[in-house]
Amino acid sequence: MRLSATELLRWACVLPAAALAAMVVATASGIISLVLTSLLGNLATPALAWWIKFTLFYLPKKAAFVIGGALTAPRHHLITSLILAAIASIMSLVVHILGQRTVGLTNYTHFTAETTGAALGAICIAVAFRPKPPSPLPLGDG
Repeated sequence: MRLSATELLRWACVLPAAALAAMVVATASGIISLVLTSLLGNLATPALAWWIKFTLFYLPKKAAFVIGGALTAPRHHLITSLILAAIASIMSLVVHILGQRTVGLTNYTHFTAETTGAALGAICIAVAFRPKPPSPLPLGDG
């Protein structure tokens, strides 16, 4: 099987597109979390405000990494999303646990949130590119 120049270029752009998608979504979700917690103001408890910021910062970033990269791939979207989810999880493991001198609950929480975001990204790709069920046979008059 020979790859065309366009396919080769798209495969070469998978990781850069994934990283770009993660950066854009991390910035946007960070701004959204700040605006949302500011709008809630006194209505939100400090714990709720923390969870809003935490969820909007960590989950979408890795989901965007997986989705952005998988959608850039010319084919094999599901396999690409699973590989990208594994890469995102390994990166998160290195950043939050293996690369730290002391590891605590915060590190494990961040690792879990980013890994969950990567898994959600792979699930989104799996749902979007699931095979279509066969159409039922038409019923005859007889």
